[in-house]
Amino acid sequence: MMHPSYTSVLQIFPQEREALLGKNIVSEKNDPFQIFRPKPKSDPVYKVKLAILNAYEGCLNVLGKSCLLLGDQFYALQNFAPSFELTIMSDANSLPHVRIRAIMKNFIKPFLINCSSKYYDTVLIPILNSFLSHMLLRLSVTWKNIPEREEYDNKDGDSEELLEDMMIRLLTREYLDLIRSSLTTSNESKTSLHGSVEEIPNSDLSELGIKLLRNEQSRHLIVGSILNGLSWNTTISQFWKTCQIFQWDNRPVVHPWCDSQSSYKATYLAQIVVRHLAVEDERTAMTIAPDLLIAVLESLHWFGHHDSNMGPLLATCLNIYETYRSKNEQLLGVLRKLPQINLETLERFDKWVMSEDSLNNKVNKGKREMLKKILAGCIGKDVSQTHKCKAELRDLPKVNVPKICTTDLLENGDDLNINNLQEYKL
Repeated sequence: MMHPSYTSVLQIFPQEREALLGKNIVSEKNDPFQIFRPKPKSDPVYKVKLAILNAYEGCLNVLGKSCLLLGDQFYALQNFAPSFELTIMSDANSLPHVRIRAIMKNFIKPFLINCSSKYYDTVLIPILNSFLSHMLLRLSVTWKNIPEREEYDNKDGDSEELLEDMMIRLLTREYLDLIRSSLTTSNESKTSLHGSVEEIPNSDLSELGIKLLRNEQSRHLIVGSILNGLSWNTTISQFWKTCQIFQWDNRPVVHPWCDSQSSYKATYLAQIVVRHLAVEDERTAMTIAPDLLIAVLESLHWFGHHDSNMGPLLATCLNIYETYRSKNEQLLGVLRKLPQINLETLERFDKWVMSEDSLNNKVNKGKREMLKKILAGCIGKDVSQTHKCKAELRDLPKVNVPKICTTDLLENGDDLNINNLQEYKL
């Protein structure tokens, strides 16, 4: 636990900034001209900051290694979860993204992977709930403020903006990877000294994943994170507000998490949650089904021009519609209010989904192609195709082309009126 006056020490260092920006940093040992360069004056303040930062990161590394080396003795410590909230998470709001990323990588992930099942309810789930709630709030606020951020006046303004954009994208992707690990990673898998773990091949929910989705607070945080990752922020985006026929609960306009890779990761998580809630918690599933469908449709609008995103999103949309359509009429209402929708095709698709035909690969492929045709009006396009206007010329007047003369004018001299030239007088 650090005194509030020292929190500025943990801001990003120049070396870390240059490393993230990919600048070529020549070390003193490899620089042949180092002996000719003037040595910089030693800065005591910088040395103190570096010492505190090294101690901070060292403590995180010790905690992460203790999860593996001490095992159950580490998790059995008294009041572990409350101590975590009072120390590491006490000043989390003042920490920059780079330090939160270090906490998640060096401590939270090893702590999650090496925890045995008997400490799930007492230690792991309370700590995960505390960290997930902080991350969901942090990412939501940051993504909301990105379009409203002020321009940098200094000469390094472009680098600062690039660094901020890079950090929030990396943090979002790693956060969604953490949720995936908590849902699908088995504690029975083989772990190495570096904390790596093998995931379940069929990507089913692990014992921890089932407990998290059965816990009300954890389920709320995980579903909220998936909706945000799918380009959703418990609101409705500008795209749907521009559609005059589409109004959903009068939600305000807030910018989504615009990152294609995060959307791809959240699409995978949505499929896992849909399968589980349809069996375990039907009431919650019926409540969030319209929101999940709208979130997938919004993600199609923002990232549909990426081939890697469009396929999984269409499969997830079809999975949500097939799973919840028979018990929730709102899903059909959502599709009816889409722009450029063909109602006849939609009705045929709905009847096909409602029928009890046996599912196979050919049927699913046909449904996916039909759904793609239905959603053609809201699937995003590349920037070069966004404002493309097709030229259509209809009912043009006919152009009368004169017939080509086929007679030999030399043989028919009368047609040239040569005889009349002699009658012309000045």
